[in-house]
Amino acid sequence: MDLLNALEAECVCAGRNIADKAATLAEIARLAKRHPALRDFDEAAIDAALTAREALGSTGFTRGIALPHCRLPGFDTFVAGLLTVPDGVAFKSLDGRKTRLFVFVIAPEEERFEEHNRVLGDIAEIVQDPEAVAELLRETTDAGLYACFRRKAVALVQRAGHDAAKGAR
Repeated sequence: MDLLNALEAECVCAGRNIADKAATLAEIARLAKRHPALRDFDEAAIDAALTAREALGSTGFTRGIALPHCRLPGFDTFVAGLLTVPDGVAFKSLDGRKTRLFVFVIAPEEERFEEHNRVLGDIAEIVQDPEAVAELLRETTDAGLYACFRRKAVALVQRAGHDAAKGAR
């Protein structure tokens, strides 16, 4: 699995107003549930898995970016999505700043380190570029945010020579 195949337009939301960390995780669970691979999973179970992962340590990094992720029992693929919150959310980030860009991954519970690390690593590489983050945060529509992130992922795949380029739409 790679980022291009994990990312779905249905799992992207631009410009939400969210009050706190718990509501952010609930919104991420709602977005993830939109993915066809998660249709048989309970939204509350996804939220609980995200919350349990956050209890181990915040996935809020610096510069307003978080990479919430979790493993879900009985799930056998990877789902990725994005959420932007223009006013930001207190997410216990490493730098203490509010988080505005959330790129999330729902993964299988079974150990699939190579795939998991590739998806998270590709996301991390994209969001390490301040210009890419600024561009993503300027997007005001779900479709625009999805297209912008997908372009970044395709460019990454092409630069890295991943075999995943064939999955680009």
